Order: sequence, then C-alpha cells, then structure tokens
Amino acid sequence: MSKLQVETISHTNNTTGMTISSGGVVDTPKQENRYELIKAYSSASNSSLGTVSGSSNSAHINFAGVFAEHYITYKLVVGWFGSVHGSNHEVSLRFLTGTNTEVTANSYRYHIHRMNDGSDSYVGNNSTGTDRAQIFRQISAGSSQTNVGMHGEINFYNLTNVTVEGQSSSVRFDSTADLAPIISSDMMGFDTLSSNYSRELAFCRYNTSNVNGYYTGFTLMGETGELAGTHMALYGLRVS
Repeated sequence: MSKLQVETISHTNNTTGMTISSGGVVDTPKQENRYELIKAYSSASNSSLGTVSGSSNSAHINFAGVFAEHYITYKLVVGWFGSVHGSNHEVSLRFLTGTNTEVTANSYRYHIHRMNDGSDSYVGNNSTGTDRAQIFRQISAGSSQTNVGMHGEINFYNLTNVTVEGQSSSVRFDSTADLAPIISSDMMGFDTLSSNYSRELAFCRYNTSNVNGYYTGFTLMGETGELAGTHMALYGLRVS
C-alpha cells in the first residue's frame, strides 16, 4: 500500500488547486456555475435554532448575511423540518435586511397550491399584500407525533445585482432601486388538519423594489420552534 501525504496540490505555476486540512477535508478554489454550500443548520434539541441563528424569536431560523453578488440564485434544501407547535399552523418566510432585521411590510404577494392524497381536488390560498410568504400550511407535531413534518426545496431569485459575462443585471431596469425578490417553493409533508400527506407548491414576490445590498438574508418561521433533528442547508449558484 502506498500513501501520498501532502497539504496542497498545485499547478506547475504554483497556483494552488487543492488543500487538505489536518482533518482530511479537501478544499478546492471557488468555481463558476456550481452550487456551493453557504450555511447549514442542524437542530440538536427542540427550539434551539432560533438562538443559534441569531434570531430573537425561537421560532424563526435566520439565514443572515447569505446573499452576495457572486451568486445568481440560491437553493434551500430542507432535509426535514418538524415543529414543536401543538396545533395546526403555517410555515412562512420573510427576508432580512441589515444584520438580522425582518422585512415586515405588507408587500409579500404569494399563492400556495396544495394537493393531498385524500382528495383529487386542489386547494389554493393567496394574498396580494401581507407581511410574509407562506411555504406550508397546516403543519404541527409536538414531540409526541411521528411521521410528520416537511421536506423540500425553496429557490430564491433577484436578490442582488449580479454580473454575468460582463453584463450587470442592473442594466435590465431603469432605476437603481431595481431588486424585488421572488421565490418558488416545493414542500411535501403531513397536513395535520386533514390527516393526509400533502405536496404544497408556492411562489412569492416581495413587491417593493430596493437597492442592491438591501436584502441580506431570510428567516424561516414556524410558531414555537423546530423539533430536534431538523436539518436544512443553503446553497448558492456561483457565477463569478
């Protein structure tokens, strides 16, 4: 058996192509047109992520300072999210500005389309002006319930002025205040009100434009916190 023991692997011009940490973790330079991990959260105990994420509300999981001009879009992958709330409620999203300030103006326009395995019809809910975007309706759990919670993905667009092939996204608009975020969400889980499994598709636009750098992140909001074992990870598609 042979073993190569190095800390870096470089090109002949001494440009580092790979580093290996003392723990054996390989790190490579940032590469365009690839998703890369920005931030991940795992809950070791009930209602812990609010504090971990810097939120003043234990039910709000903040992804603060995650939006940057070298990412053109973002994807939040929710491996599993469970709620300690004992009755039916919604999971929603707000954007953040500054360090950890929630954007609460009634400018969120959304539609959520729900389909469950107990019915061949669909249920829709919408708003043309509210203070949050709904992602999943009628979720609850409490630690006594099993086989509940939700899984899925949320995609984020139009959050920063991004330069692609020398062209800034700001040239598409006439105003410097040109950024109005839009998201799409696809979640699956257990609808505790109807006692059926449900797939819930949603989109939302925050319908007030702001300048580049105004939106810094987002918060995922339940009612009283997440169940232990909740895990989610945010990725950004790098273009520069």
